[in-house]
Amino acid sequence: MKSPLFIALLLSCAVTMKTYAENSFNIDDTVIKYSVSGYEIQMEFLPENKLRWTYLNAPNKNEIGKTALETTDRTDLRTGLILFAWTETKGTHVIDIFDFNDNKVYANFILPNGERYQSQSNFSK
Repeated sequence: MKSPLFIALLLSCAVTMKTYAENSFNIDDTVIKYSVSGYEIQMEFLPENKLRWTYLNAPNKNEIGKTALETTDRTDLRTGLILFAWTETKGTHVIDIFDFNDNKVYANFILPNGERYQSQSNFSK
C-alpha cells in the first residue's frame, strides 16, 4: 500500500502538469518576421519545441537565405511570454524571449569566442 504522502505528491504533480498544459501558449505553425542588427529574420515555430529561422536580408549578402532548423528548450514565463534557448551547430548560444502579447522579441546570443549581443525588436505575423 502506498503512503498518504506519496499519493499526495503524485496528485500534486498531476494537477501541476494539467495546469501547465492548460496554460501553455500554442504557437505551433506561427510565422513571424523581425529585424535586428541589420538582419531581417523569419522565424517559424514548429511542433515539438522546434523552430526554423531564415535570414531574409543580411549585411553580408552571402548570408541571405541562410536557414536552420533548431531544437529548443522552451519556458513559458507567463501566457504569451516565451523563452527559447538553443545552441547552433557552430557553437553560438541563443536565448530569445518572444512576447506575443506586445509583438516584441528580445534576442540574446553568445558567440563561441564569448562575445555577447543583445537587441530587441517588434515583430509582425
